[in-house]
Amino acid sequence: MFENILDESVQEDSNISLRMSPSASATLSQEAGLMLSRQHLAVSYTSHSALDNAPPHLEVSEVTDELNNAKFEVIDLPESLNVIPAKQPAYELVKRFFDLVVAAILLLALAPILIVVAACVLASSKGPVLFKQPRLGRNGKKFYCYKFRSMVADAETLLSTSPELASKYLEQGFKIKDDPRVTKIGAFLRKSSLDELPQLLNVLKGDMSMIGPRPIVPKELSKYGQYSNKLLTVVPGLSGMWQASGRSETTYTERVRMDMVYIDKRSIMLDFSLALRTVTSVVKGTGAH
Repeated sequence: MFENILDESVQEDSNISLRMSPSASATLSQEAGLMLSRQHLAVSYTSHSALDNAPPHLEVSEVTDELNNAKFEVIDLPESLNVIPAKQPAYELVKRFFDLVVAAILLLALAPILIVVAACVLASSKGPVLFKQPRLGRNGKKFYCYKFRSMVADAETLLSTSPELASKYLEQGFKIKDDPRVTKIGAFLRKSSLDELPQLLNVLKGDMSMIGPRPIVPKELSKYGQYSNKLLTVVPGLSGMWQASGRSETTYTERVRMDMVYIDKRSIMLDFSLALRTVTSVVKGTGAH
């Protein structure tokens, strides 16, 4: 189902050209950026500091400032995706019921696995079992998103003190492939997506849904540009359209476009289809890291 929805979106936007200034075009061709393969959306990261060529003695405060003040150039997107759809009270009521039932059943059924994973995390390295991070929910409300800890306990400190890691983190869309901070058991948890099972608690609390755009950290919001308001009109999900289509193998800019398409086309049938495809992606381990 969702391939048809994406194809329809491509056809609708095929006659819409991206508008960008000559200077922005030159910057885009020169800077390392994230480009949408279907040319509907382009978001590029442009570093105007010395971070990319930072010396080993770079001050901790400088790295932290670079992470907090990273500049993103957001290029015009098709206007057809910038329309906030009307509310769907009946759909949202049914979806909330579905979320509660499925999350409760999964937590009970997977309880033995959750206990084993928690024990493995504790035994593998020092630190808490769960990692919690502030994310943005519906209407911009902040909440703590839970995961099984897959990194060393001081992962955030290492990121803020390492110019190399900080640069990769920004350039690779707030993820680092082959991240050296990931523990051995953490690598397995990420590959199998077991690290995300605690988010079922977020679903029960109402902070998240089973299906929806992934919750983003506050600093990511700027990458959505004029589409940030639309993103925050819905409850974020444990899985969604881009996870079902390839998970981490999908480019960041393609994720943004698919989030917008999902918001336009969301329905119970689409949610059910994406849930089934997510299970297939998890079983195959497609694109996870």
